[in-house]
Amino acid sequence: MGTKANPGPFDCYVLARDDEPMFTVIARDPMMPVLVRLWADIQLAGMASGHVPDDQVGRECEKVAEALKVARDAEAWREAHVITNPPQPPSIEDTGAMIEAANRRPKGRRP
Repeated sequence: MGTKANPGPFDCYVLARDDEPMFTVIARDPMMPVLVRLWADIQLAGMASGHVPDDQVGRECEKVAEALKVARDAEAWREAHVITNPPQPPSIEDTGAMIEAANRRPKGRRP
């Protein structure tokens, strides 16, 4: 598993270009394991449907395996650190309302 102190072989901080946008989710976020597993499922579906060149399938499989391990490790970390009263993930309805509100925000303004 990659950590801040010990980056993994697919660490985005090491691999990202200087001006490349990134989005990071850490184990304290209760949605982290779910989001990582969703990403892994999408990657596997892309490979199954031929969206990954044959010469990259092995490396992509390694990324997926690492991602699934990170999801398991995040759950273990959360359990070991006894996160009390974790925030609950928003419902689908709440998420839709948040997206609609964000889309109504004037362009160029950030929260």
